[in-house]
Amino acid sequence: EREKPSRALLFLPTGAGKTRVTVEAIARAVIEDGLPGPLLWIAQTDELCEQAVETWSIVWRELGDRPIRVCRLWGSNEVASSDVDVTIVVATDAKLDKCRDREEYDWLAQASAVIIDEAHGATAEGITATLKWLGIEGRKTARPLLGLTATPFKGTSEEATRRLASRFGKRLLEIPVPDPYRYLQELSVLAAVEHRVL
Repeated sequence: EREKPSRALLFLPTGAGKTRVTVEAIARAVIEDGLPGPLLWIAQTDELCEQAVETWSIVWRELGDRPIRVCRLWGSNEVASSDVDVTIVVATDAKLDKCRDREEYDWLAQASAVIIDEAHGATAEGITATLKWLGIEGRKTARPLLGLTATPFKGTSEEATRRLASRFGKRLLEIPVPDPYRYLQELSVLAAVEHRVL
């Protein structure tokens, strides 16, 4: 029996590889745990979407054990359902605003998991409407939701930060060390910055 779907927010510093870490973890869940498709990956810009598509292609070439379908749902692109075992739909929130109420996208509303890149913006009106369409609102979590961010807070507003935390079930996934920046620099994941006063 599968666990009840839950929500979480993954915090990694800029440059630490949030996309790569997440794609590899989900790919392993598909291969080892039988996580079915379709999977919905939401980002705010075409560039972030393209980065996700490229990362899926690279990671699946290394780890994959069957064909997958990676779809671009932004700009003028459209995506139809298919019988491919695993389908990853990478979409902008703006495109989802236009197609979430169309009958031909009902299959996507049944996504097995939802990932939101740059998730500090996940309380915006459009994303909120898309999550409701996906059965994720209030305390209802019809499918797993994972947010990715380098800033797990909303400016200096405690109320906005509280809303963001609630959106992801008040569950923060982070590197369990006091100073993640220094830790990642020691691993050579992040560069050590030398400051000079000019």
